[in-house]
Amino acid sequence: MGTMNSTPRSPDEAVRTSGVRLRARLAGVVLVFDAFVLLFVTLVLYGMRFIPSPQVWVIGCVVLVVDLLAAALVRRGAIGYWLGWAVQVALLAAGFFSGYIMFVSLLFIAMWVFVFIAGARAQREADALAGQADSDRSRGKIER
Repeated sequence: MGTMNSTPRSPDEAVRTSGVRLRARLAGVVLVFDAFVLLFVTLVLYGMRFIPSPQVWVIGCVVLVVDLLAAALVRRGAIGYWLGWAVQVALLAAGFFSGYIMFVSLLFIAMWVFVFIAGARAQREADALAGQADSDRSRGKIER
């Protein structure tokens, strides 16, 4: 089986890696949407003046850069997912300043968790389909 970035060498390999690729794509989409949310959360926290202005912008920009880095690295391996979790924790922490931010952060955490559930489900279905194709091939129903 190849890496996530390589082109599948056979239809069986494409089926076996489809759950991983789906999870990476969904995670990338959620993280890009998180970037927009982070920008607006930074603006809200700046406007509410809970944290001094320079600190809000520095923290907001650092978390935004980590988020975009996670979106770029999510197809390369686990580090993108770990950075994504860090971004979700940062959003949750920002939610303690405002109920509206908390609602939005919980919504995005739910979407982030869904990425892993959908990816695991797709991987199970792909594995079952590949297993069925292997058994059909061993019985001679499918030619290689």
